[in-house]
Amino acid sequence: MLAEIDLLRVAIPALIQRTGETTHTSEESDSMEKAAAFTASLQQAYQHTQVGNHTASLSLLQPWDDSPSLPPEAGAGQILLAVNLAHSGRLVEAEKVFQRALATSFPSDQKTLRAVTLHNLACCVWVPRGKFHLALSYGEQASFLFTQAGISHWGFPALQTLVYLTLGDRRQARNRLLEMVDEVEPATRTASIYYYLWARLALDDQELDKAKEYLRLGLRITTQNGNPDLDIILRIEQSRYYRKIGKSSLAMEWAEEAFRHAQERKIPYYIGQAAVEVAQVWHENQESARAFEMLEYASELFASLNCEYELARATYLAALWKFQHRHPQAEQAWRLAAQAISRGGYAFLLEKDQERAFHLVSSWSRSGAPETRQISGQILHALANVPPPPLRIATLGRFAVWKGSIPIPSKAWLRRRAGELFRFLLLQPERKAGKEVVLEALWPEHDERSAADLLHQSTSALRHILEPDLPEKLPSRYLNYEGEEIRLILPAGSVVDFEVFRTQLRSAVASRRPDALQEALDLYQGELLPMDRYCEWTDALRTRLAELYLEGLVTLATLYLEQERFTDALDRVHQALHLDPWNEEAVRVGMLTYLRLGSAPYALRLYRRLAEVLNRELGITPRRDLQELAESIQNR
Repeated sequence: MLAEIDLLRVAIPALIQRTGETTHTSEESDSMEKAAAFTASLQQAYQHTQVGNHTASLSLLQPWDDSPSLPPEAGAGQILLAVNLAHSGRLVEAEKVFQRALATSFPSDQKTLRAVTLHNLACCVWVPRGKFHLALSYGEQASFLFTQAGISHWGFPALQTLVYLTLGDRRQARNRLLEMVDEVEPATRTASIYYYLWARLALDDQELDKAKEYLRLGLRITTQNGNPDLDIILRIEQSRYYRKIGKSSLAMEWAEEAFRHAQERKIPYYIGQAAVEVAQVWHENQESARAFEMLEYASELFASLNCEYELARATYLAALWKFQHRHPQAEQAWRLAAQAISRGGYAFLLEKDQERAFHLVSSWSRSGAPETRQISGQILHALANVPPPPLRIATLGRFAVWKGSIPIPSKAWLRRRAGELFRFLLLQPERKAGKEVVLEALWPEHDERSAADLLHQSTSALRHILEPDLPEKLPSRYLNYEGEEIRLILPAGSVVDFEVFRTQLRSAVASRRPDALQEALDLYQGELLPMDRYCEWTDALRTRLAELYLEGLVTLATLYLEQERFTDALDRVHQALHLDPWNEEAVRVGMLTYLRLGSAPYALRLYRRLAEVLNRELGITPRRDLQELAESIQNR
């Protein structure tokens, strides 16, 4: 649950100090005795919580709950009580105690306790209950208070990563993990959380070797430090890893181990998650009866906990499997799952499993039962508003597209000129064009009617390439074709290499930093869309990008000359002249560099070579400043 209890230690010394203060009246003495007894209970409860003994912690803390004679620092006890209630599956009670702790007037120097309360409420209550936007809001407030208290805390980026992974936004998850790295100390609980989150991301991205290593590192830390909650969820991910590589027997060992550990620790939320993983392994092993039984157990558990997202996930799997097995209750199971998904706003759950889920939704949207069609229509509407994975597009020196982290096969782009249509729209202003413009550019040799038919075939093929599992009733989320206009839609986080090159090069030139300029130049892997070299609609941008690259090379050569890095300067000069033998500015920088090296003959040779090329191919002479420079060298 990513709970933060370590920072509660700051409150215990304050309580000990307060209980040791000299008292003068019997009433004060009695109050201090109670505070001392509470502090002793809090210390013991803290130790039990660290090792996952939540039952023992609750027995120590609950008798003190809402006691009127405790000092303000005793809010730490409420926080610890709420954390243990949440781990024990009493989420509603935990929320009430957290909210009561937030209403407590903490001492002015105890912003940390308030931040810990907000963080733990987000992680221990809102995330398990599937209230992800609430979790992010509370986590952001906690982060603000941690910053005010002068604490650089791992909590918010970790929480964001967890939520974004659940939502299927792997780009945001990766960015938050990169932010978290500075807060991670080796061999700590935070480090095991960090490796757990990286392992989940790597599994989602199909980077299985990385996932294996992250899981190994995370489990090693939990074994050394004794973090029982993390030990359970890492074992669940270890099972998931073995499922992905096709080793079901090993997956079962890890899943059952996670289930057993969760039961021993009496953490219902993790018992349910482990049960779902066990069910998935059994189902993949063709043990359907056992899988359905375990999934039903998990569903009942999540329903009792008010864990709406996990319940929706479990009911979705049940609906999917019953559909695959042609179970007589398949339609009823789908309606239950669709209602849970629609009620919680969890359509992203289907997006994450679109290869199977989209076929399921599409099939039930054609049901003969009006109720099934209606709820399926609601799901289709919700899916239309779920952002699809971003695209990463390579156009310099080659053409390749990745959807998320998965490459789209190069052969797919050859279907019905879908690749050419995609590339044409990509290069248009705002990535859109009128129908007539597209027809003229791609099918100029056809009459209007046949060209329009070819365009329809091309857009259909492109739609299928980008979203092969998309239900027919769901509009493409990458391509909009309405009326007389066609638009290519790139989701947030999409990257087009020529745009990145153009932006970074201009920024690097302005900065006059050679390292930044070289980094930008490295992005230029060759001419724009070489397969479309003879298409007029690529000419202008291809020429401009090539010119930018040349300008960057010459600028970098100039900077190297200023820094007296003469060899590097000449390398860039010759690169530029290899691409553009007429480049007079490159010749000027080269001549000056040779002069600084004391090689006047080489400087003149560079000039004469330029003069010959210009005279032979253009019938002109070099510009005046180059002529004067050459004359000054000859007259020395």
